[in-house]
Amino acid sequence: MKNDNTEYRLKLQSYSKFTILKISRIVTSVDRLHKVHSIVIRNDTEAEVIKELDDLILSIGGKALLIKYEKELIVNNYLQSIKADRFTIIKATNDDNLEKSYQIIQATPEISKSEFLQSLQLIEE
Repeated sequence: MKNDNTEYRLKLQSYSKFTILKISRIVTSVDRLHKVHSIVIRNDTEAEVIKELDDLILSIGGKALLIKYEKELIVNNYLQSIKADRFTIIKATNDDNLEKSYQIIQATPEISKSEFLQSLQLIEE
């Protein structure tokens, strides 16, 4: 299978926003970019890519980093479901707010958008 950027970009277009977010968070060096590029090109399904990305995350930062990405997925999915804007999503998933955001959603899965924003002391513009 050829390893060009066109194929890489085409495959990325078929993945969910979270998978692309996960890829972008992992790729912080040329070495990691090459590994992720190879994972995406080599695998046909997003599930296979996610499994290999998780293995890569474990090798980079251990279980704590993998757990962080899973929490980001939950918070990100919730915020998208309530139509939060992208700046709110960024603020809610940053290192300062991720754990609190996750705890709020776990404790009250049906929390409203306004209650969530108020709990985090965020204002959506």
